[in-house]
Amino acid sequence: MKQFLFLIFINILFSCHNKDNKEVSKLFYSVDTLIINSDERIFDLGGFMITSDLDKEKKLFYLYNDFDLSIDQISFDEEKFIEKYSFDPEGPNGVGTHLLGIQILNDSLFFLKSFNKSAIVNKKGYVWQRINWMKSTSKNIVNIGNIPRIEIAVYKKDLIVYGLKFDYKNKQVSLAKLSVAENLEKPIDIDPKNSFENYFLTYEGSKFLAPQVFISSQNGFIMISHEFSNEIILLDNNGDLKKIVTYKSSIIPSRAEIPTIKDGEKEQISKIYQGMLEQIRFEAPVWDEVDRRYFRLSSKRIFEQSSKNENGLLSKKLNNEVFLSVLDENFELISELKIKELAEERYKYFAKNGKLWVSQNFSDELGFLIFSFKNIK
Repeated sequence: MKQFLFLIFINILFSCHNKDNKEVSKLFYSVDTLIINSDERIFDLGGFMITSDLDKEKKLFYLYNDFDLSIDQISFDEEKFIEKYSFDPEGPNGVGTHLLGIQILNDSLFFLKSFNKSAIVNKKGYVWQRINWMKSTSKNIVNIGNIPRIEIAVYKKDLIVYGLKFDYKNKQVSLAKLSVAENLEKPIDIDPKNSFENYFLTYEGSKFLAPQVFISSQNGFIMISHEFSNEIILLDNNGDLKKIVTYKSSIIPSRAEIPTIKDGEKEQISKIYQGMLEQIRFEAPVWDEVDRRYFRLSSKRIFEQSSKNENGLLSKKLNNEVFLSVLDENFELISELKIKELAEERYKYFAKNGKLWVSQNFSDELGFLIFSFKNIK
């Protein structure tokens, strides 16, 4: 562990949900960095770096490696790569050619999600159980059989899988709960305020820009959010909607402005989409079980106006301002600040030992920035 020479004494304003703004003084944090010894293993630190998970004790980090369709196990205690777990793309134990999500279920099982399939797989690469949405049954679900784009697995007495389904034609996001043992699918309304629909964009007639949506199981909740609003949709572990949380910030907007034009030419829609990213983009909250609070990163992008990047949708990014919001266990905003040490918010981050850990690519080496905070009430 190497100590960064950052010890910041800072005065900031914070706002609490349904409370008057208050001033927080003498808030400071320190930043450490941890570099992982790869032992000559080439980690995939590109676009798939967000596809990762931790074990229950948060001693092991599992990083997807798209180079050879494997998962790399990394020890925080030993600060090094331990071993890799390889999988077949096709065949009786096939998991697909690319993984969109990995979830650690216990010491020997992974829940793996690819484009058109998901399965429980052991560390030897054998499929223990496939999740078959296409053969599920339900009495009152419209898009029955559709395969979700995003899934998480939750164990109660039996295996439950929650899946987010995107209906691009009607610009909707829905949640389905699949009881695997009963092969029974149940729909759940997660968008009573049409928040997702507000940010669907269409161009060239059939091309879509949908908001990125996040789902996780934390602190007794199924938690759903999306990138253009700070709304957090909370369900209990039975899938019943408990409440929708919002909060007011003094340094960032609560949501991007709802576009007045949502369907148009590519140039027009790309300008609108870029403008949304310039206003605010939220990541999913993560639960700190030590101090019973949530950390949440968000960002504002700054683009060069005269040139486009490779995909032709956005201009070249010049800068990225990253912010941290801290919420208590009742989702009241208790502190917020700009984190100048972070230039990107889309890396995997999590709470460990009461600190905020953010994965980083340090010149093609896997590392973590570790933020310790004081005076957060």
